[in-house]
Amino acid sequence: MKKNKLIFAMYLSVIALSVASVSMSIAWYASSRNLYVNSIDITIDTDRMLEISTSKDGDFVDFINYSELDPTGVFLPLTSAHSDDWMSVGKDMPVFYDESRCYEQENLPLYVEATGGYFSQKFYLKSDDDVYVTIDPSQTYIKAPDPNQFEQNNNLKRAIEYFEKEEARYKGYTVDQIKEMLDKVVNAMRFSILVKDEKDNYQYYIIDPNKEGVTYLGGLLDNDYDQYYDYFLKEGSSDLYERVYGEIIGDKSEFYADIATESDSDLENINEKPSAFNAHHKAGVIKFNQEDAKEKGIFKKEESFSLDDFKNGAPFHFPVYINEPKEVVVSIYIEGWDKDSINSTMGAAFFSNLTFKIEREM
Repeated sequence: MKKNKLIFAMYLSVIALSVASVSMSIAWYASSRNLYVNSIDITIDTDRMLEISTSKDGDFVDFINYSELDPTGVFLPLTSAHSDDWMSVGKDMPVFYDESRCYEQENLPLYVEATGGYFSQKFYLKSDDDVYVTIDPSQTYIKAPDPNQFEQNNNLKRAIEYFEKEEARYKGYTVDQIKEMLDKVVNAMRFSILVKDEKDNYQYYIIDPNKEGVTYLGGLLDNDYDQYYDYFLKEGSSDLYERVYGEIIGDKSEFYADIATESDSDLENINEKPSAFNAHHKAGVIKFNQEDAKEKGIFKKEESFSLDDFKNGAPFHFPVYINEPKEVVVSIYIEGWDKDSINSTMGAAFFSNLTFKIEREM
């Protein structure tokens, strides 16, 4: 009898902890080419005492008005590659890089720190108990906005505009097909959460709510959209080599062909439209075998969590101590190395929700 009571009490305790959460709801508006913030609300469900503030010494409340948040502006494709670089020097905010210039030429890395194009802000969580906090996968998502819910900011309205204006990149497509392409922007969107422990060690988590397989943070690109992978003239020679972008681990030279390609190849994926990730290998250029390079571990893989990873327990959590504000940096960005980060998604709108919950007491 005592055992049954104990189990029942433990079950009730789990229920009580799980409903304490901090939610961030974000609705975004898209211009004709880029994404802009339309409104942000951060709210809290407080069955237990868990509050939020944008300042460590500020008022902890259950609602933060959009006007109190840092402005975001234009969203651009960026990448989380090279994260070890900013962690090694102790930066207190994540650094993202311009993926279109994030490459190695010869063996000299050249990548540019992004100064905007994403949302990133510090928040502070406070609890009335020593607890571990994680995200609630049932209340965390990035999805296309429902046209009935967001009458002004939705992809159906944008698709109709593109169709009526005969936008070149959607030529030959119906309104429904254009909307379907715009909706895919959510597949390239990411949340990241940065927390430091008591010894200033980083806990950095990337959440991909719509994860589909592995994202490699490197490879070939067609940045000038001429339908050929980019290439360069090797210094001191007359040879042209395909340019390799991204975060590279080890020596990439062994993955180049011995001689130049004799004729233009088919598209890398003949079943898809040309894009930055899907182009021809140009005749006269020495080809890089990126598929073999991926298999051999030359490119860094994105270390991200899907929502399915939370089904059998939280894959990560962080401590929040009683009445001690815990700094948490939340970022939202477009991962430029995601295969859905292509031109056909430009101008799309998305709706996101990130919910923190108390996983358990310490």
